[in-house]
Amino acid sequence: MTIVTRAAGREDVEVLARFWFEHMNERPGMERWRAVAHCPWYDEAPNHGWIAVDDGRIVGAMALVHSTRHIQGRAEKLCNIGSLYVLKPYRGRGLAKTIARESTSDPSITYFGIDAAPQTRAVLEPDAVGFNILDDRRYFWRARTARHDDSLWMRGGDAVDLAAIHDGDRPMFERHVALGMYPLLLRREGRECRVLLWIRNKHDDTMYHEALYISDPCLFAECAQAAAARLIGNADAVLAADSRFFPRPPPGAEVEKLRQPRHFKSSRLSPEYIDLLYSEVPLLGLKLS
Repeated sequence: MTIVTRAAGREDVEVLARFWFEHMNERPGMERWRAVAHCPWYDEAPNHGWIAVDDGRIVGAMALVHSTRHIQGRAEKLCNIGSLYVLKPYRGRGLAKTIARESTSDPSITYFGIDAAPQTRAVLEPDAVGFNILDDRRYFWRARTARHDDSLWMRGGDAVDLAAIHDGDRPMFERHVALGMYPLLLRREGRECRVLLWIRNKHDDTMYHEALYISDPCLFAECAQAAAARLIGNADAVLAADSRFFPRPPPGAEVEKLRQPRHFKSSRLSPEYIDLLYSEVPLLGLKLS
């Protein structure tokens, strides 16, 4: 028995998607798993995941969702570390660690894991793989504590004209709105903040409006309390964002510990520049912990 670990190519996409569908989770459906294996925003992705193959059969795999982003005036390559699964007969041999180590070895890429399952955390957390904590807290705002702010201009959802978004954000917004995200624009005194929200019911049936992308964290922090009042009204809901986006605790925000910390590995970007777009979350329709 000779097991080979390697990058998955375009020719592996269908078999890889079926591997995750049949062995890991059928709920998202084959179409979503295909999107994970072949990102819809890439014509030629660096790879389509990382696989372990035994006699021509996939016996283990890690999802790698690649993207190229313009951050701080330069093009940056990012990769979301996603689903990791090894067939039971092949466990206990260090195969998952080998996949994790090999698949995250390119120093030109910033790797990040969002809500890693236990088997993924087990291989990301040891120092030998090189991952660190990206974030372990989030801030959130309840509508009932907000005051009305006449200086705040706000548009959300279908009221946002995506065609009017400029400076490179437009394709990003169009792609993620197509995947079910909610666009939000905030303006005050000549400044603008563009936000992409992921809205899911979780944590004792509280509806979380989670900011996965914030173009201007300082303006967002100033406006979040008033925005929460208009956005969620009297519903059992909150507006939320990870703590690393903000240089200091935002006014009026409550804080909670993430049930699972987020991880990253990068020699190029500090945590505040790593958001949660271009990831398994919208591709699979996942809830954040």
